Amino acid sequence: MIGLSVSLCIADICKGIVDLKDVEKIIGSTAAETEEDWDGIAARYSRVFWKDFPEKALAILNRLRMEGKIQQPRLSNPPMYVVLQGGTHWTQSEQEITYALMPGYGDGEVN
Repeated sequence: MIGLSVSLCIADICKGIVDLKDVEKIIGSTAAETEEDWDGIAARYSRVFWKDFPEKALAILNRLRMEGKIQQPRLSNPPMYVVLQGGTHWTQSEQEITYALMPGYGDGEVN
């Protein structure tokens, strides 16, 4: 499975909705370039999305990062983001993912 939200997908893994071994990668809307950036994201998500399981979520985040399974298209050139469609933040294949340019970099969607 491919996740489309770092916060929501890690919460799903913590809750047992999705098994970590089934996660190919997570394509997030994060734009973390440094460890300090990741620390800030983890702290914010722990308060909002992961408040019931912050230690477990942090361990999963760190594991996914170490395994190179978190992609951040907002750091690409040009910066992109994933368009969530159909009310879900999981998909089975890259072909189902729609990317869009970040505001200020033009109009249109890219698949």
